[in-house]
Amino acid sequence: MIQLEARKLAFFLCATMLLLALVFVFSTSSSKTSLAIAMPFLKGQRNAEAAVTNAANLFNPQQAELDEQVKKLQQELLDLELRIGTMKALHTENARLRAELRLRQFPGWQPIRAEILLRDPAFWDYSFVVDKGSSDGIVPGAIVTVDGAVVGRVREVNRHSARVDTILSPTCQFSVVLDGSDHTGIIRGARGTNGKSDYRCEINYLPLDIDPNPDHLVMTSGLGGTMPGGIPVGTIVPVNGLLKTDIDHARSMAFLLPRANLQKINFVTILVRNP
Repeated sequence: MIQLEARKLAFFLCATMLLLALVFVFSTSSSKTSLAIAMPFLKGQRNAEAAVTNAANLFNPQQAELDEQVKKLQQELLDLELRIGTMKALHTENARLRAELRLRQFPGWQPIRAEILLRDPAFWDYSFVVDKGSSDGIVPGAIVTVDGAVVGRVREVNRHSARVDTILSPTCQFSVVLDGSDHTGIIRGARGTNGKSDYRCEINYLPLDIDPNPDHLVMTSGLGGTMPGGIPVGTIVPVNGLLKTDIDHARSMAFLLPRANLQKINFVTILVRNP
């Protein structure tokens, strides 16, 4: 009841000041001077509203205390969200560093970390440009990885940049081997439409007698000397219920799902031979 009376009194005083200011403005001969004098009264309207709130809090200290607690909890929640975001970023970075450390197990090969500079939306799945080039030791054909799995291969090299074809691109081809066997084949991106891939790769020229399992791991073979062997590429997936397809009674073909997430990459690691 007291709080309501305080609000009524404050609004009455505010209205009275505003009315007096308007009367003074329209009754004087100098409008410029009148406005200058009346402006404090006009601005007082906002201050009066704040005064009403403060007066109400004086008559209701519990509400003021609750408001203060809410503000404090909101600030604590914001701090926690920032900490969680930082922890997630550190976890992602640690995973990438561990993957890079695993790449260092290949003697004679040097990992070079590079940032993606450009990715054409029209060919998003097929290629990107990185910020490392010939001046950093990058050479055409070098294998490109992310989180320890193959993501593509260097196609063109400039002095300070290089273009990478992803393993989803039909132009990216190299030798792979089925884990736990000596069965090798040639991998390339499965052709899609309008520059988009169906996120699978073809493994061609496999022997007829292969018997792959679902999710059979496929790795680089190391044949040709342009990349080390043993780097994970992806896993075999069935197509139309089949894990392989025989071609011309001479060879087999299978499809692979890449292990690397090509949609969410900002940094990659390029493996080049030690000079």
